[in-house]
Amino acid sequence: MVATDWRPGDDLTEAEQVLCDGSGTGALVDGGPGSHELTDMQAWGSDRTVRLRGLQISGHLDLEHARLRCPLQMEGCYVPGGVGLTGATVSLLSMQNCRVAGLAGDALVVTRFLDFGGSTFDGPVRLMVADIRGGLSFRGCEVDNPGDGVVLFAERIKVDGDVTLDSQAALERHGRHAVQQEYAGFGRLDNGV
Repeated sequence: MVATDWRPGDDLTEAEQVLCDGSGTGALVDGGPGSHELTDMQAWGSDRTVRLRGLQISGHLDLEHARLRCPLQMEGCYVPGGVGLTGATVSLLSMQNCRVAGLAGDALVVTRFLDFGGSTFDGPVRLMVADIRGGLSFRGCEVDNPGDGVVLFAERIKVDGDVTLDSQAALERHGRHAVQQEYAGFGRLDNGV
């Protein structure tokens, strides 16, 4: 099974089952010995590919300036330390029904789609100067910023596909300037109004 063929409810791979078993006890999940040279890592098979579901990520998920060779799919995860994706490149990023402290994704490049469907962000989402070549969805999201009230920083973002902000009420409750999107370019904006 290719990582992108997986759907919620499908069976877990052996590596995913090991990850789930280890997460229940807090044990180290080790992919085994091997070279950590880029060319060797790129040759790893699906036995080293993991989708995250129902897990707490300890600390800050730091993927800044990373080039992710596979889609990153998270479902129902808790990330109290926030996510760092500044300068990263990923084909598909899906964080559905997650609880996240906040997300820093300035200059993020997404070649297919960025989906935050149903997630709750307890801090702002920063996507300034991001280049999203597919669509962007905040369908059913809650975003909060107890600081200055701006919950979505999207200055100079470029989204080639549709942008869905159907939870506009959740954004507007923070005030008139909850979303900063000066000089942003969108394929089509659906703000649920």
